[in-house]
Amino acid sequence: LVRGVAGIYAASGHLLYLTRDATLMAVPFDADRLELAGDAIVLEAGVSNVSLSRNGVLLYIASGTLTGLRELVWVASSGAITPVDPAWRAALSGVPRLSPDASQVAVVVAPDDVQQVWVKQMDRGPASRAADAGQDPVWLPDGNTLLFLSPDGLARVPADGSRLPVASRVRGRFVDLSRDGKWIVVSREGDIAAMRTEGDTALRVLVEDPASQILPALSPDGRWMAYASDETGV
Repeated sequence: LVRGVAGIYAASGHLLYLTRDATLMAVPFDADRLELAGDAIVLEAGVSNVSLSRNGVLLYIASGTLTGLRELVWVASSGAITPVDPAWRAALSGVPRLSPDASQVAVVVAPDDVQQVWVKQMDRGPASRAADAGQDPVWLPDGNTLLFLSPDGLARVPADGSRLPVASRVRGRFVDLSRDGKWIVVSREGDIAAMRTEGDTALRVLVEDPASQILPALSPDGRWMAYASDETGV
């Protein structure tokens, strides 16, 4: 469809994505015909990771670099940018994930190259560590539990860090969760697989191809999935 990564479908009918030079783009997208419906426009430059809340507010890390201290910012539909908490900067890595009620955000902080899962209270509340080692956190629908990739596999942990993570046998990268909390999608060895969160948790391969597929992102209604692929060599 487009040359970029980290695709997100917005309820406004747009596909959001990042280019190689850290530019956030938006292009009209026909979800019924699975095709672009207009020209892409630039939303913001110097963006490394993006998350979209259910009410259409963007949250991203404002930096075009991958090292050093960075901050979180709100982006309104008008394009206005507001820092989440000017007093809080960290070695942020990965995609920030808003809780279902947008009162918290899960992030990966990587001091000394050790990735940890943290939770920041919005807007200017405290930040606390939920897991000593992990990446790619996503929220379960209850707003109190995080699913993330630990060194031991896919794991769950209370967002407040009150208990140690519980890991499963599933390994991979780039996790996403359906809004009803019933399905997990994950990138594994270049393919994309899905599994139920309860009951039969056997992995089901969704995309299997000689090319490498990463960054799966489910649509709000759970009917579609966007992902990045190097099938064309890009």
